Amino acid sequence: MTKVCTHGRSAQLVLQMLDESLRRLQTDHLDLWQIHGIVYDNHPELAYAKGGVLEAFDRAKKEGKTRFVGFTDHKDPTFHLRMLELGYPFDNRRRFLQAGLAATGKVVAGSMLHSSALAAAGPPAMTNTGTDQIPRKPLGRTGEQVSIIGVGGYHLGTMRARDDAVRLVQEAVDTGVTFFDNAWEYNAHRSEEWMGLGLHPARQNFLDDQGLYPWPR
Repeated sequence: MTKVCTHGRSAQLVLQMLDESLRRLQTDHLDLWQIHGIVYDNHPELAYAKGGVLEAFDRAKKEGKTRFVGFTDHKDPTFHLRMLELGYPFDNRRRFLQAGLAATGKVVAGSMLHSSALAAAGPPAMTNTGTDQIPRKPLGRTGEQVSIIGVGGYHLGTMRARDDAVRLVQEAVDTGVTFFDNAWEYNAHRSEEWMGLGLHPARQNFLDDQGLYPWPR
C-alpha cells in the first residue's frame, strides 16, 4: 500500500505520482492505493472534485495499476463519514481513533473497516493462523486477509543505511508480515525506494498499501 497527497491536485498529476511510486517500488501495480490524511472539513469536497483524485482512482483500476482504493484519516470522524456519504465505492477505509476510551482506556489504531464507519469502535475479526504464524484480519471490503502486524514505510526511510532497511523488510516477509505501508512523499522518496528493494524478490506474497497525501505542495 502507498498513500498520496491529493487535495487540489488534478487526476493527471496524481497518476504521474502513482507511476513514480510504481517505479520506486519496482512493481507494475499496487494492491491498495489510498488518499492519505482526510483531516480538514474541506478535504472530502476536494477529494470528490471533478477532474481530481477519484477520477485517477477509476483510471488506475481500469488500467490495472491498482487493485483496490481507499482513504485514511487521523482526526475528526465526521470527515470520515462525509467521505462515505458522498458515495464513492471505496474498497477500504482506515481509521485512527480512540475506541471506547472512557470504558477501556485503550486506543484502537489503524482499524480496517469492512461494514460501516459506525463499526470503527469494534476491532475486526481475526483469522487464527497457528501458534507460529502472525494472525490475519480482513482488509476492508477487498476480500483479502492481511497480517495484523505491518511494516510502516516512514521510519524505514529514516534508517541510516539502505542495506539495513532492505534487510528489515526481507526479515519481515520471512516472519509472515503481509502488509506494508508507504507514501509518495515519505523521506524524499527513500521509503518507497528501499521498500521496493526489500520486497521485490517476494512480491506475490504480500499486500502493498500505498497512500496519497491530500494537500497540494
